[in-house]
Amino acid sequence: MRLDLHVHTYASGDSTTRPEELAARIGPDDVIAVTDHHAIVAAREVAALVPGQVIVGEEIDTGAGELIGLGLDARVPPRAGLLETARRIRDLGGLVLAPHPTDPARRGLGRAGLERLADDGLLDLVEVANAKRVAWDREAALVARERGITQVAASDAHVPEALFASYVEVAGPRCEIRGLTELLALLARGALRHAPRDPVRPWPRPVVPGS
Repeated sequence: MRLDLHVHTYASGDSTTRPEELAARIGPDDVIAVTDHHAIVAAREVAALVPGQVIVGEEIDTGAGELIGLGLDARVPPRAGLLETARRIRDLGGLVLAPHPTDPARRGLGRAGLERLADDGLLDLVEVANAKRVAWDREAALVARERGITQVAASDAHVPEALFASYVEVAGPRCEIRGLTELLALLARGALRHAPRDPVRPWPRPVVPGS
């Protein structure tokens, strides 16, 4: 079973990937989270195409770095602050994932942000292997280990062919995930598969606004 919890589509504004393109690449033992910037509309579209294999998420600019909310049924507004954004994700019943947290070029929270969230009990997952860039992964993994936070690998795919460039692998075929608590348990026993083969791409202007 493969889980890639950081994937983008056209709704992010920096990708042209259509829902049907993602759906065509999801195998029978795969689960992905569609985590567009400030949008969940395309995540819902992909989820409708591949029932039971797509988690609706959102990547949110907190004003102090980015967070991902997983398992959302509504958008979380941007720039509400680090702790408030995490609380709003939790209020919606979601999991809080810190993407590329120690990469200063990509709106990472930084070590201090990770520690602040962990101290307040508002951090569920830390992305320690992102297929875009590897230089900053070690520090994120160190903080996750120190604080006992589950680590994940994810592609951060902005093009269809980058899906599963990095992911979490759990032994056995895909099982039904009955809630986010079960998802956390699966991730905690998974193995990280990391292939940094998807470079950061420049996008001269937003393709579409988030919605």
